[in-house]
Amino acid sequence: MLDGGPYRRAVRSGRLVREAMFRAVVEDGVIWADGRHERIDVLLFATGFRPRMPWLARLGVLDAEGCPRQRNGVALDLPGLYFVGLSRQRNFASATLRGVGPDAAYVTDLIVRGAPAAIRVGRGSVA
Repeated sequence: MLDGGPYRRAVRSGRLVREAMFRAVVEDGVIWADGRHERIDVLLFATGFRPRMPWLARLGVLDAEGCPRQRNGVALDLPGLYFVGLSRQRNFASATLRGVGPDAAYVTDLIVRGAPAAIRVGRGSVA
């Protein structure tokens, strides 16, 4: 992730809370590495060019090839699940550095309109 400072400032301000990566996704939230279950309203994945997300399979949001069923970064089968960086997510450049920015802005706008004040960021995630 390239950061000119806004991400670090958001973490320092307490607006973003950094957690170790969760170990499982369940219908109403996540199970953290320490075993805690937490209900969450929004889950945003910045997966990169070839996503591999077998831990989402039990939620029924993946197609037969293991790719998320989504439109414009919004999961079709589970409200509150979003994606950024998927190939052809919104256009031909979605999985590139050039295209992920506009897609991230689009998805972020959707989240901000309906998300809680704090968005948790797991290790290896992109805000």
